[in-house]
Amino acid sequence: MVSVQRWKPNASSHICGGTFISDRWILTAGHCVDDGEFIQGGIVRVESSFHASGGFFLTIERTVRHESIAYGSVGIDYDYGLIKLATRFERAVPVRLVADGRRFRAGELCTIIGWGMTKNTGDREQLRMVRVPIVRQQECREVYSELHSITRRMICAGYPAGGQDACEGDSGGPLLCRGIQVGITSWGLGCAKPKRYGVYSNIANQREWIRKHTGVKISSTTVMVRANSSFFNRGGKLHRVEKVIKHELFSYATGDYDFGLLKLKQRFRRGRFVKLPSRRRRFPPGERCTAMGWGQTLGPESRDQLREVVLPIVSQRVCRKAYEGTDEITARMLCAGYPEGMRDACDGDSGGPLICRGIQAGVISWAIGCAQPNKYGVYSSIAQGLDWIRNHTGI
Repeated sequence: MVSVQRWKPNASSHICGGTFISDRWILTAGHCVDDGEFIQGGIVRVESSFHASGGFFLTIERTVRHESIAYGSVGIDYDYGLIKLATRFERAVPVRLVADGRRFRAGELCTIIGWGMTKNTGDREQLRMVRVPIVRQQECREVYSELHSITRRMICAGYPAGGQDACEGDSGGPLLCRGIQVGITSWGLGCAKPKRYGVYSNIANQREWIRKHTGVKISSTTVMVRANSSFFNRGGKLHRVEKVIKHELFSYATGDYDFGLLKLKQRFRRGRFVKLPSRRRRFPPGERCTAMGWGQTLGPESRDQLREVVLPIVSQRVCRKAYEGTDEITARMLCAGYPEGMRDACDGDSGGPLICRGIQAGVISWAIGCAQPNKYGVYSSIAQGLDWIRNHTGI
């Protein structure tokens, strides 16, 4: 996450947010770079959670806004922008962009990040986040029907009652669902007002435009694995990935068959192998297991360091009841968590292990929100995917 700023002698001011998509390019909103003064005097602050201090500045070579950007009476269509840095930033951690055709269910809680205005204090110096549910496109169109402003380039998110939302200064920042950037904070009618959802530019709709202007091959991004470090952004050693395999029956819509494999280009001889379960191994309800990852936390703790949480296995019957009417819990899934919530895996933990008595029982897969009451975490059952793993790896 970066702070896009307007520079003047002896001063700078935050305008918008943005995210790295490569070591040279930043993705933001089109209206954030649609300013002659900014083009001449724009800078980017990186590696700081404060927009007015810390980190350091990077200079901008040029900006790009979508050729079809259209300002309505309220909304903005084709609100996509790009910033090219004057030099490469080697420590950039590119965000993962949503795949073509990927959709997220209405009600799924996603995360907005930014330095925008806050309702209670107005303080916007420190980076903040808020979780809001995706809203059905039809419902959003009905809410804004008098403005005729919701197009297929837009995603809506928020609560009918308002109360939590992006606001002024958050524009250009990401809307993240399960650690994937699906949208760019674009516009709204006020902030956190009832029945006035926040509107985000739909990245899946314009991936080709992003690729065309940046040359970044989003669909074939180099995948790296950091090993022998409890920090995701430093220490240990990076290893290149030769091949990525996802299960042939995997479904974004249902989250079923959520198994994936990475083959390294070179052997990692110091690797310690996890123990996998047998096909018949079952993990009884109540058994306490450990989920591990670098995901979001509910508190102020940094996500840089690897963390773990102990969670009890939940029976299929109880889990199916909890998700009845919204999602299907299949035989390829395990559930774990507490009825009251409070402890759970979260965005950024996906793909990590669920360990039960030294055996990896599951792969962190999905949930509705994080640590929500009666919304247990869902894990891909390795016992159910064991044949597929062996067929592709020979292990």
